[in-house]
Amino acid sequence: MSLDGLEPLAVVPGPPLPGSNETIVWAFSLDVEPALLDALRLLLSRDEILRANRVADPRERARFVAGRAQLRQLIGDCLRRPPESLRFSCSPAGKPSLDGDPDAARIRFNASASAALGLVAIRTDAEIGVDVEQVHRMPDMPALARQMLGADEHKEYERVPGALREARFFEYWVRKEAAAKSLGSGLQEGFHRLRFHPWPGDGLRQVEWVSNGGCASAWVIGIPVPVAGYVAALAATQPIGPVLTVWRESRSPD
Repeated sequence: MSLDGLEPLAVVPGPPLPGSNETIVWAFSLDVEPALLDALRLLLSRDEILRANRVADPRERARFVAGRAQLRQLIGDCLRRPPESLRFSCSPAGKPSLDGDPDAARIRFNASASAALGLVAIRTDAEIGVDVEQVHRMPDMPALARQMLGADEHKEYERVPGALREARFFEYWVRKEAAAKSLGSGLQEGFHRLRFHPWPGDGLRQVEWVSNGGCASAWVIGIPVPVAGYVAALAATQPIGPVLTVWRESRSPD
């Protein structure tokens, strides 16, 4: 996996927790050597192993194991805790959190994975969401765009030159997915209810989601990705300050 100029952050004995209003986004490979994968598997809980075993494709199963284990390592390092000791729970929308943990109030985190790339975002003072997607061709993309985008957004999307339209689709997607994850709702009522118009570009935008159940706000920004061919976004329930994106070398448990 080639990096676009990102250097690993020196982390001895463990990565720092971000300061107030700061976010650290860790990027790492999900494709690891078999020996390392065997070592990482030992960090997972029984439930995580069962989830991994339900993934039919061997490569995707291995990537799931690598992603969950490295999430455990990152959170464990931040809290100075053994990664295998952490207990996670998931919201109905699938967002993980520390379960019944006295350190849970100290850290907010979210994870995303696409193909061979994983991301984990960490913040201490706001709920966050992160999403990454590999840009690729999808035969049903026009129909999905009509479902995902509001009317004004879809008009903007249709004006994008055809050669750039795939990337723009995924740029919309990661922003909406990250916002949904930060709000914790999953936006089951539809991504079209969370609207970016005019197109936000890479700047910070506050967006609102309005439904019969009320109104919620999130701040969303596109973030750099250290591997070509991917796009990503970060969202939070409070304004987003400095964001540090760093590459993490996959490593065996200590």
